[in-house]
Amino acid sequence: MTLLDIQIKICYNTNQFGGYNMVLTNDKLIFSSKEEIISNYKEMDISKLGGTSNIYKYKNDQIMKVFHIIANDKKRELIDIFKDYDPNIFSVPNLRIMIEDKLFGYTMNLFNGKEIHYIKNNTQLSNIFDFFDDKFDKQIEKMSKDKIKMWDMNTWHILFNNNTNQLRFIDFDGYKIEKEMSPDELYVWNIVEITSNLLDVLLESMTLRMQLCEINRKHIQDLGSLKKVLYTIKEILERLTNKEITTIKDCRNAAKIIEKKYYKF
Repeated sequence: MTLLDIQIKICYNTNQFGGYNMVLTNDKLIFSSKEEIISNYKEMDISKLGGTSNIYKYKNDQIMKVFHIIANDKKRELIDIFKDYDPNIFSVPNLRIMIEDKLFGYTMNLFNGKEIHYIKNNTQLSNIFDFFDDKFDKQIEKMSKDKIKMWDMNTWHILFNNNTNQLRFIDFDGYKIEKEMSPDELYVWNIVEITSNLLDVLLESMTLRMQLCEINRKHIQDLGSLKKVLYTIKEILERLTNKEITTIKDCRNAAKIIEKKYYKF
């Protein structure tokens, strides 16, 4: 351990924490064992959804993600890369969580939202679509240049706050470092991956989602951004149903009309 790593040492010995030793540096929380974390921090309900980690409350505005096993080289690389990403878009790491000298997770800002499955029917589409602005697109471009492929992603990894209409992408440590694909190929992959997950929620129709994602894959270079992709999909649904679509409920109703009209099961 370097002198930098022992800038601050905190030794708790109070009734609130039950007594334990933990070292805090400018970029790490260092524990002596995983039991030290389990005994002194409250596990959160969202922890039940994770298959590879547990989530604990760290501070009022921060949580700890603690992996079940030691982070491998690829996960360490992802954590290094994502510390410089936008915390208003991704659940970026703040402090590394170390057990002795092994990396076991990280702290991140607490986002008050639920899985996007629980989005309200009357939510305006613009509240979702406008999130994917130029700032977001620059982050996806950066991700693609950093050779990151959005992997192991599903709608449980996108949180939405129904009160503030804010989105957050979580669990970036499940993504892949993909050296074999070009930045352009990764950009298309990542945009299609996000679109596919959003359409799962917007349409609740696997058949229609697959068709629209294929259109997206072919034309993303022409459309130029995820926001344009989403508004183009909205226009397609409106043309096919001859109805104005402004809310989540409108999208889902349109999907039912289109399935009944064009698909036979």
